[in-house]
Amino acid sequence: MIDVSKSSLSHKLKAFLPYIIIFFFLFDFITKALIIYTNNFPFYRFGALIKGLFLIAIFYIAVRTKISHLRVFFNYSIALITVFLVSFLFFNTSISDDDFYFNFYYLIKYIYPLLFLTLLPTLNKNDISLAIRMFTIFIAVNSALIIIGGVFEIDLFRSYYGGPRFGYLGLLLYHAEAGYIYFLAIMIIYHNVKEKKGKYNWLVALLCWSSMFMVGTKKSIGLALLFFLFVIVDNRQFIIKKYKASLVFFLSGIGLVIYFNQEILNSLSLKFKLLLDVYNKEGLITTFFSYRNENLISKIFPYIEENWSLINWFLGGPSFKNYRVELELVDLFLFFGIFGIVIYSLVFIKIKNLFNSKYFTFLTITLLLASFISGNFLASINSFIIYIFTILYLIKPNQHKID
Repeated sequence: MIDVSKSSLSHKLKAFLPYIIIFFFLFDFITKALIIYTNNFPFYRFGALIKGLFLIAIFYIAVRTKISHLRVFFNYSIALITVFLVSFLFFNTSISDDDFYFNFYYLIKYIYPLLFLTLLPTLNKNDISLAIRMFTIFIAVNSALIIIGGVFEIDLFRSYYGGPRFGYLGLLLYHAEAGYIYFLAIMIIYHNVKEKKGKYNWLVALLCWSSMFMVGTKKSIGLALLFFLFVIVDNRQFIIKKYKASLVFFLSGIGLVIYFNQEILNSLSLKFKLLLDVYNKEGLITTFFSYRNENLISKIFPYIEENWSLINWFLGGPSFKNYRVELELVDLFLFFGIFGIVIYSLVFIKIKNLFNSKYFTFLTITLLLASFISGNFLASINSFIIYIFTILYLIKPNQHKID
């Protein structure tokens, strides 16, 4: 074993780390543009290629690290790889090549954040600040593009290209992870406002929060509303102290909603017509879960009952491509079985032991709850890495144990 801080490769990798998210977003956007505007381009998954190359470097450093209490994340990833291979080799011999490649792609997405966690000792305060500053600049620009895209109906910035559903992502590629990314961004910007870091952070916060309603996903809107409640609770003493001004502000808001209620209802009915159609046809629960609840009953339960043995309950399928329902616990169970749920429980317990802050508990519980009903957090490389950077940024150096 060697000290990662003295490894030449580690040093070069460390210099790149603050830019990792921007690079990922950039190449994801290239992928998005190619998907929308080209039909026969020979290769377009540049985002996946860049992430794959970086994973190789991360794996190399993780193998050689001497930080024993962080090396456990590397061990967890090896355990998940072992489960995947055992499950495939012994219980899914009839799976197609296409299904295997899809499953392998998701395996990489699941273990990527765990391997990234082993790099925490290579990050200093300046690295973290630079990464967060670049991320917040990107979010500010992207939020403006979301609003511009919505006003001028620019296809390149849509959340759901090729369909009637409303939503705009700006430069982002995946609508499933946009809610997580924007929630983390608004928490960072709110922290900066509280700490009075920058003159215009309140304007960026308003821009970011407003654009969350234009992403077009229930998750993004729900997280935006939850953030609003968090701000009220976090500033309750100030609100009580300034109760007259707070009451005027609150009543003014209610008054505006009442006065423009018809215009608001007409706009929502037009923008979210697809959701309203589902609600009128299927009811509130199916609308809330976007048919995931029905898929769980009609696809997952029969599949497990007809195809799984006792060992599959512990190690997973993984006939994953045709059965994942985008409910985090269900997908994790399908892919890795009970063993995977245990491993990820240990991961978050370990992360909790490394950090100590009011932000950590709120951030983590909120993100996990959102993922339980919509999925795509644990297997979102972008979201999880930003989550790690966010925790490092919001928590004071003397409140974590990553050295």
